[in-house]
Amino acid sequence: MKNLNRILVLLGAFAGLYLAVLLIAFFRVFTEASDDISHWANFGDFLGGSTGPLFGLFSLFAILYTIGIQTKEVSRSSREQSTANSYSRMNAITALIAHYKEQEALASACAKRFQEQDPGPQAEAEAAGYRRRRRKLEYELERYYGELAGSQTVVGR
Repeated sequence: MKNLNRILVLLGAFAGLYLAVLLIAFFRVFTEASDDISHWANFGDFLGGSTGPLFGLFSLFAILYTIGIQTKEVSRSSREQSTANSYSRMNAITALIAHYKEQEALASACAKRFQEQDPGPQAEAEAAGYRRRRRKLEYELERYYGELAGSQTVVGR
């Protein structure tokens, strides 16, 4: 906003200077008020011919400035979306880890209950599978935390 205010002040000063130059030119050419319509038509052509391109140039600058603002906003929005996606993925991984812990505990309890029977070794193998998947996800979650900590400060880890 500081830059925008500075630009507006500079444009206002330039417009005032331009108006002063036009008035000086007017009083040099027209030293006295004229009743002849052709003089006024010539002055109108001069005024319109010199201010039209100037307004076009100001419009071009305004469009370029707007494009710059939009580019910065899109870039910021993209970074925020990327961070939000990372947090969503981390939440999903955390929920999956909790689910695997529950399944691992159930399979371990089942293995202990049926140690000598047929389901015992199978339940212990399932518990080991859940443990292996849980550890892999915990490693992935730590990697995501590391990536986020590298790109920004992680709050409430």
